[in-house]
Amino acid sequence: MVNLHLIIKGILIMVGWGTVLGTVALHTLYERTLRLLLPPHTVEWPFGAVLRPLDLLLMFLVCMLVGMILLEPERIVIGYVGALLFSGLLMFTALSLPATLNTIKFPALREFLYGASIEMTFRSLILGPVVICLMGAVLGGIVGERIS
Repeated sequence: MVNLHLIIKGILIMVGWGTVLGTVALHTLYERTLRLLLPPHTVEWPFGAVLRPLDLLLMFLVCMLVGMILLEPERIVIGYVGALLFSGLLMFTALSLPATLNTIKFPALREFLYGASIEMTFRSLILGPVVICLMGAVLGGIVGERIS
């Protein structure tokens, strides 16, 4: 028999986890965009490198906390994959919102914004954050097992 309480708990943790990961990445993207628009046009980090070390540390700590909550390896991996997919969906939705709400009148510019949103979402989540978040979740599961 499936325990409905555990399923709902896992879904809520996964949604919260994905929301935090997506929010950290979106904050960095929007902050960097504002710095480019405001004088004196100096950017601390190269534009191609999306996330700063502080953002990666925050993601690592959040993933470690979630790993300590979930404890079981199969729940950690399933929640991790779901959280990454949800954070990617959240980021794409937020980045492409002007085109989705039809505030951009030119169709070519709208298509460009959709493509740029997909590219920025993948650049923000692939490689560094994927590995760091997985390491944090697994390490959190190990620490949680030792504590409990």
